[in-house]
Amino acid sequence: EPSNIKAARDGRIVSIQTYTGQALVKEGDAVARGMLLVSGVVETNAGPVFRRSQARILAQTERRLEVSVPLKETRLLPSGEELLRPSLRLFTLEIPLYTDGPIEEQTALTSTKHMLRAGGIDLPVGIVNRRYAFIVPTEIVRTEEEAAALAAQRLAERVENELSAAEITDRRETGGMKDGCYVRTGVYTCIEEIGIEEQLLIGDGT
Repeated sequence: EPSNIKAARDGRIVSIQTYTGQALVKEGDAVARGMLLVSGVVETNAGPVFRRSQARILAQTERRLEVSVPLKETRLLPSGEELLRPSLRLFTLEIPLYTDGPIEEQTALTSTKHMLRAGGIDLPVGIVNRRYAFIVPTEIVRTEEEAAALAAQRLAERVENELSAAEITDRRETGGMKDGCYVRTGVYTCIEEIGIEEQLLIGDGT
């Protein structure tokens, strides 16, 4: 279907290869998020023709990422105590092999099945073990050095996840304490694909 290509984020065009559609920007142009880069309306001698826009548009962008690690926080963590509740599975029927009442505390559940096998195929008969690990509010206290190390690790993970498709040409990372937290901030200059295809609805004024 006919489509345009718009900018996914602010940047400056490094290169543009247009395969179909009408390019509206060129190398060196500054663009803003949402700006029309390639139009699906192509002017010809016979008048306008609607096309699906296809292009590879690389731009220099600046990305900012930040993580915050508190020196003191309370989190729900396993207490080390577990409760095992096995059941006998007979086809679609499950028979409890325990007599405990309902569990009132917060727990994390893991379940494992141990089914009878015949000829390499699991039969609908066996034991299902459910383990309930009790979790309790636990206060975590970190030194500034520990918080800084954890912040650096989390920022590196965000860079790997969010900027994996980009070429990072320059990076500036800083860190320090703010309101009881260690805050690490990274500013990255990247070369990345910024074109995003958007359907062109005929007659909507696009």
